[in-house]
Amino acid sequence: NMRELFQSESRPQLLMINTLRSRFAYIIGQFAQEVQNVNKTTTYSQILEVHVHLMRFISEMPFYFSMRLVNDEATINTLCDDVYPFLKLQRVHLWFDIHFFTLILHCPYILRMSNRKKTKYITSYEACLETTKMSLSLRQQLLNDKSLSQRYCHNVVGFRWFNTVIVSRSLMLEGPAENDRKVLRADMEKFIEWRLSYSHSNREEASAEANTVRAVIDRASAPWRTQRLHAAGSGRT
Repeated sequence: NMRELFQSESRPQLLMINTLRSRFAYIIGQFAQEVQNVNKTTTYSQILEVHVHLMRFISEMPFYFSMRLVNDEATINTLCDDVYPFLKLQRVHLWFDIHFFTLILHCPYILRMSNRKKTKYITSYEACLETTKMSLSLRQQLLNDKSLSQRYCHNVVGFRWFNTVIVSRSLMLEGPAENDRKVLRADMEKFIEWRLSYSHSNREEASAEANTVRAVIDRASAPWRTQRLHAAGSGRT
């Protein structure tokens, strides 16, 4: 019944993820070579070249590994998941790694944005915004997935979520559209709810992280231009 799905795609194989991760690792290596080269300064054009390679890698992944953002929801083709049960977990881990790398690649340029340079770094802004939305949606889907053990879902959901929340805060400083602002705020609220409800680690540490994010949300209630002026006046960029 699934034969027609694979007329232009290879059938899923258990070790296919190794091929994808090898290609992904090459992109990470390219990024590391550009950024960690102490003999020259990294230009934004070089970062954009890495971004193009990353987008090409994502676009060429088989449909059963792909993910798209539709109406602020992570949309996945799950037609093969019942027949190939290993796909779900491989896809989740791969995409959380892709999300983390995308934020590492682009977040520094969100911090450099200003009214004068907003257009210059718009690719980084849009990439981070889409990534944080997709990351939040994927985490929510995992938390509501009854086919996986609760312990597993909570452990995976927590993978670098705090990092994503920090990027959400940086994006909010740029005065996003109201709908985007709500999604970013929801990311922070859901993180607090999850961190306090699932004490798989030190309770004091969980409370400290939750309080930090709560303070960020409270500050986010102020008009974004006021926050910008405050950050500029205190010497932060």
